[in-house]
Amino acid sequence: MYLFMRRLFVCTFAVVLIAGSDNVFGQFIQPLDQPFQPETVPAVPTPADPGYITPPIDPLAPGGLLDPDTPDWLLPGGAPPTARDIALRQRELALEQMSLLQPSVTVGGRIAVDAAAFSQSTDNLQEYGNIENGCGITRARIHVRGEAFHVIDYKLEMGFDNWASVIDDFQTPGAQTQFLQRRVQSTAFKDAYVGINELPWLGHVKIGRFKEPFGLSKMTSSRFTTFMERSPVSVAFAPGRGLGIMASDWSDSERFTWAAGVFRSVIDPDPPIRSGDNGGIAATMRLTALPWYDEATEGRGLFHLGLGYSYRDPDDGAAGFSSPPESLLAFRARDPGLGAIGIAGMELTHIVDTGSIGDVTNWQLLGLETAWVYGPLSVQAEYMAASVRRAAGVAQPHTFNGGYIQMSYFLTGEHRPYHRTEGKFTRVVPFENFFRVRTEGGDVVTGKGAWELAYRFSAVDLDFYDVTEEDAVDRFKGGRSVNHTFGVNWYLNPYTRLMANCVLINATPKGDVDYSDLQVFQVRAQIDF
Repeated sequence: MYLFMRRLFVCTFAVVLIAGSDNVFGQFIQPLDQPFQPETVPAVPTPADPGYITPPIDPLAPGGLLDPDTPDWLLPGGAPPTARDIALRQRELALEQMSLLQPSVTVGGRIAVDAAAFSQSTDNLQEYGNIENGCGITRARIHVRGEAFHVIDYKLEMGFDNWASVIDDFQTPGAQTQFLQRRVQSTAFKDAYVGINELPWLGHVKIGRFKEPFGLSKMTSSRFTTFMERSPVSVAFAPGRGLGIMASDWSDSERFTWAAGVFRSVIDPDPPIRSGDNGGIAATMRLTALPWYDEATEGRGLFHLGLGYSYRDPDDGAAGFSSPPESLLAFRARDPGLGAIGIAGMELTHIVDTGSIGDVTNWQLLGLETAWVYGPLSVQAEYMAASVRRAAGVAQPHTFNGGYIQMSYFLTGEHRPYHRTEGKFTRVVPFENFFRVRTEGGDVVTGKGAWELAYRFSAVDLDFYDVTEEDAVDRFKGGRSVNHTFGVNWYLNPYTRLMANCVLINATPKGDVDYSDLQVFQVRAQIDF
């Protein structure tokens, strides 16, 4: 039986093989009674043929076979392309090649909405006037930035959060003409520069309008500062943005950075043009070092040191230093007081203010900075001093100074990230973003975001005393202030946060012995993109 079944299987297989031989081997074996004929191969079209269409050429993947976006008709075994398919593919590749030859463009911006309330002692009310509660958009900016050919970068940022004074005149019957000062929204340039990178010796060069390299707090973007506003010390002394040229670079180990530039010493934000034949040049530089940086944790532990210096030659022979009470909403009513023609309106309150110092030949700035981060705890401090030299016959020099120290702690365990090639702090990234969703089972799941507590002590002295005179007469008074700032920050995600600050200010405007008290409570909702 077994032998019979095996023979039957062999015979069946032979019949099937013979029956399908024409299909299986027909293309290789030809009948013996016919002469051999080779297989016909279609001719490859040439540019001389009518209707010839140039096939697409992908510079990044010859033939298009390695391009993950290649249409099916370009892959082996795909359907033959139509003329429309090839034309569309050629257009796609042309656009890709064009994008490689043009600068990239990235659009971003920021919005900050504040509300502030002020409480003044009787003495403070008499010295500074009534500072009114308020709310407003204190940051509203948009920018475009990008790169070109790997060695060029640029940025153009416009701020819609500036304000300008407009004076309207009106006249009542039988009275003199009166003037009213009112605030209107104003647009101004922030950053507007072109950068050239990878230059020998110079490293990276910026030309245009941007921040002068001075001060850790000033160099850190307001998007990433711990408090709603920078310390009065940074506001009073750090020069901010200027029009000029700057070179900067860092060491291979990213432990040292340097930056030095030449700027116009006085520059108005709108328009960004300044002219003059009498000086008006400033030279500013900054050096930073990173003696300790925990590589294993990518900066959860670090120690930063920095030094800044600026020499400034004003073209108008004037200098001045001032600072508001850590709020951009501290406006007070301005009393008419210009003789027969009074001007009434609102003006930003400056707790310390030297006003305009005349007969200035030059002035210099010195800044010392340090920061320490150990996990969720961070400490940062700066000291700044300004030495103003005036014309002959005036007491020399006028020296003003101030400093601050601040500390913060993340209750949720995050840390303040550090930008090693620029020597400043950058964006905080929560371990988990804030969210609140309901699961299929009906449970509510919540992400808490990041929570930070902060405190800052700052003191600034804009009084000057001529100790060379026997009676030690006050030669110049700009005021002194001591501030205690408490803050709570809730980072909902890396780009959105809510902030609350309480500022206790003890200040005197013009060198008076008695200080007066001012309290500020303010909140902010902020997002950047």
